[in-house]
Amino acid sequence: MTEKVKNRNTYGGIFKALALFGGVKVIKILISIIRSKAIAMLIGPAGMGINSLLKSTTDTINHLTGCGLHTSAVRDVAKAYHENNQDRINTTITTLRGLVWFTGLLGGIIVLVFAGPLSQFAFGNRDYTAAFRILSIMMIFLQINVGQIALLQGCFHYKDLAKATLTGQILSLVLTLPLYYFFREKGIVPALLLASIIAVIRSIVFTRRVPYQKVKMSLKDYWKNGKEMLTLGIVISLGGQISNASSYLMNIIISRVGSVEAVGLYHAAMSMATSYVFLVLSAMTTDYVPRLSAIAGDDQEQIVAINKQIEMVLMIMSPLLVAFMVFAKEALLILYSSEFFAVKHLLELLMFAMFFRAISWCISYAFIARGDSKTFLMNECIIFVFSISLKYAGFYYGSFTGIGIAIILVYIIYTILMLVVSKRRFGFTLSSGFYKIAIPNFIICVLALTVSFLGGAHWWRYVIGTMILGGSVWFSYTELDKRIHIKDALMARVNKKKKDEQ
Repeated sequence: MTEKVKNRNTYGGIFKALALFGGVKVIKILISIIRSKAIAMLIGPAGMGINSLLKSTTDTINHLTGCGLHTSAVRDVAKAYHENNQDRINTTITTLRGLVWFTGLLGGIIVLVFAGPLSQFAFGNRDYTAAFRILSIMMIFLQINVGQIALLQGCFHYKDLAKATLTGQILSLVLTLPLYYFFREKGIVPALLLASIIAVIRSIVFTRRVPYQKVKMSLKDYWKNGKEMLTLGIVISLGGQISNASSYLMNIIISRVGSVEAVGLYHAAMSMATSYVFLVLSAMTTDYVPRLSAIAGDDQEQIVAINKQIEMVLMIMSPLLVAFMVFAKEALLILYSSEFFAVKHLLELLMFAMFFRAISWCISYAFIARGDSKTFLMNECIIFVFSISLKYAGFYYGSFTGIGIAIILVYIIYTILMLVVSKRRFGFTLSSGFYKIAIPNFIICVLALTVSFLGGAHWWRYVIGTMILGGSVWFSYTELDKRIHIKDALMARVNKKKKDEQ
């Protein structure tokens, strides 16, 4: 194993990647908030609705026709890059670029041909047929950008990836807002198209820094070299569709057993739980998948890497979970309104469930990195059955609190499933370091949940809850410092800055 790969799989390397992409995600969220606010002011609720329907429809088709290359391609590029074999790197990148053009054209043709039905389905009329036809071009740009981002990610060009993402987002904000300002609703389609072009241009600029020579290949060669990439990608895409189907069915169940209002309340709690927790998990994924893929042939190294990742994620995420459990009511009031207090206990339970979600998430990506598509899909199908059954029973018998308890059970079952299957597939076991981090954090989360449930609106709930949160922050900081020496790193940076100034 090279020194670079060793450094990536240290606690410090994992933390740096999490900090970098976590920061990128936060800035993206802030830009998204600014964009949404500005667009809302310029084109109003009706315009926002049109913008949302056009974008969500094209995004759905892009997800279906993209064949999961945003993840599977990262695996293949990372493995080629890790081997330091330039011929394989050239072949893999050439194959990837050919596949993104094919999948992009496929998505574009579908949107172009079915523009009328898509308009009818999304808007209830065919008034936006021309809009979808124009946006069919965007499908190509979206998929090309997927390929460029996967390339930067797989080659571990993280700083370039961060720069490409952020500069693309900022330029998109600055250059598209005038279209909304001058053309109002007529500027929606040009703005969406321009944003996709900007993203592609920025990613292409940075991928030019990756050493690569195009290889001449026939269609047969493209299929031979890209078959595994496509197969795994399609399975990943199917796994995503299973997750989407689970969410959709729960909305239907809640509307039938409860009401449409109940669906809105449930969606609000789920959005809060997933948006902020998945900020950490999605930041993790950007670096985690290529690292695991690069060492896919070494089971022992993978086991070490997975354990380190779980430890780091739990240390970083646990204080966030505790904060939301202690101040769930206040969070709902700030982000929504007092009308959403009905899902306070659901939000608290969801945050507790995310403790187990973090563990299972880290293990589940090992199957993708190993190219074990059958096992990955089997796991998703099994948990889908448990998820729908338990959530339905929970809501039917216990309303929102019942569904929260059901989600905790789902993620506990999913974690056990991941541990059993990974043990059988590649001998995975949890390390002693995991238990030193997980057990104290689990106890802290149990205490926070207990105080939140029993405390109601009493003042002592906030006093004890704040003390528990302080303990969680202290424990995570102490354990992080043991692994990455935060104080020494800060002092080294300060000293370096002083030398540079001199």
